[in-house]
Amino acid sequence: MAPIRSNKGKQKVSSSDNIEIRSPGQRSVGQRVVFSNNIAVLVNPRNNVDNFEELFKVSRKTFNHIRSIVKDHMLSLPISYRFQDRKEMSLNDQIAIALRRLSSVDPIINIADLFGAYEPNVFDITWRFVEALEACGRDHISWPRDMATIKSNFEKAGGMPNCCGAIETAYLKMYPHDSEGDTTVWRDREKKDSNHHSMILQVIVDHRLRFVDVVTGFPGSMTKEDVLVESQIYKLAQKRKRLDVPRMKLCEGTELREYLVGGFGFQLRPWLITPYNKKEMSGDETEFDKKQSATGLVANRALDKLKNVWAVIDGGMWSPDRNKLPIIILACCLLHNIVINVEGDGTSNDLMVSKEYSDDMFPYGNVSDVVYVVTWKGTEELLSASMDALLWTLGNSLHESTMVYLVYVFPELRFIPTPLGRLPIAQVNPEQKESYLIQERRKRSEYLQKFLSLCSSAKVQVETVLIESDMEAKAILDLIPILNIKKLVLGATKSSVRKLKSSSKRGSGGGTLDQIIHNAPQFCEVKVICEGKEVSLQDQFTSEPPSPSSTAPSQRDINVDTLKTMQVQQAHTDGFVNCSCFKL
Repeated sequence: MAPIRSNKGKQKVSSSDNIEIRSPGQRSVGQRVVFSNNIAVLVNPRNNVDNFEELFKVSRKTFNHIRSIVKDHMLSLPISYRFQDRKEMSLNDQIAIALRRLSSVDPIINIADLFGAYEPNVFDITWRFVEALEACGRDHISWPRDMATIKSNFEKAGGMPNCCGAIETAYLKMYPHDSEGDTTVWRDREKKDSNHHSMILQVIVDHRLRFVDVVTGFPGSMTKEDVLVESQIYKLAQKRKRLDVPRMKLCEGTELREYLVGGFGFQLRPWLITPYNKKEMSGDETEFDKKQSATGLVANRALDKLKNVWAVIDGGMWSPDRNKLPIIILACCLLHNIVINVEGDGTSNDLMVSKEYSDDMFPYGNVSDVVYVVTWKGTEELLSASMDALLWTLGNSLHESTMVYLVYVFPELRFIPTPLGRLPIAQVNPEQKESYLIQERRKRSEYLQKFLSLCSSAKVQVETVLIESDMEAKAILDLIPILNIKKLVLGATKSSVRKLKSSSKRGSGGGTLDQIIHNAPQFCEVKVICEGKEVSLQDQFTSEPPSPSSTAPSQRDINVDTLKTMQVQQAHTDGFVNCSCFKL
């Protein structure tokens, strides 16, 4: 697919090759930020509570730094804005309004009312701010000149030597207007519902959760691999102009090239290391997958942080201008990095793979003692099937150290019932939204309590994994590599088993069970339980024969051998091996 260009002649793309948009030296600053009375009253409430960061998602220090970046550009245009009381807005006022808009899913009219501004001015001010940040702040996303610190931290944290970063792709929700004509190309390829549209963001992340390479503007119908092949990092790495030197010298003349780590959906390359996708793995391969997956979660954490803080880019805009949306996404990525550069990432500089994704997810012994059971939402029949799956799990070879995770997928919240009908969540006031969310959380808790009580009676350790997604199969498949799931138990109704058997005769079907069984990585053992009995899958599907091994070892195999060698060397040096950054 040819690149989609935008803003003909208007937006100049920097010569820097680490920021791609495809679309139709910090100075010392003080911390005092002066606003007009309209905004000052919001950040100086009673009881001496300072809610500055709650409103604008940045500290005062970072606010001033952002101001220093956009000041000249925003003041170069002879345009003035006024509040509804006719008082003129200062530059600080305009930046505050833009930051609030970018960090909120509130309707424009609510933001305008909050500041006493006119609704059209909120649009204009936000776009002027985005343009200024894109024009003057691009150096906050740059490919590191010296990779030594990054590689050292990745090796120290996750045991991955010579690793330069983690790559991941996000599908950012967008809601085009019906008047825009055919929007098929923007439909999320993973979601069959025509109402799901998205724009793709591909990022490469360093050990501090900073973006060092950004690609955006591609439509949601493309795959991760499609976008990667179109990106500049792919072209540079393939030509050995990036991620090539310096190489790590290994024993017997072997060299370990610089590389990125990526999850499933990316192809294995000399400079891109993906997990093994096979059922039977050696101990070294299993250990490698743990480290590879944990290191890759750095990218997931960065994307989660981006979407949680700068919420406008993931469904916060209805009927967005598809020419402007990539620039807005880039601006939010720049703000993400600016906050980390000024305030830090909330951890030490030697950022390890967060315990949020390590010890907290795998707190009970060896991974072989962990079983994931999916609890389906819907009819009484599905509830019964889920309960049968859990009962089967509890009755089959569990012991004291076994940990059971209940996986529950619930739909994304887009609409809220009101006396006026079902309204988009962005159009209801915060009180209505919070009240409805509390009700939904209570319903989920009541539903899961039945399963938790059963585990408690069996004296089995149990935790829950909640996922918000409209696509159960995709959500579960995405979860498998993230949590390194080796055992997955699925409850099934009689009708779903019949469909499963029928689909095996004609190829992959469209049901949830079909999709999970066909697409689950080979290292994940999937069990299907119907009415308390295991459904034999041996003859249901024919696995693709493994590709013949190449005479030359892949970069991943070299990496596995390297880790093994390093562990042996460490054992000789210190008397023990301690290469893991988390417990499994």
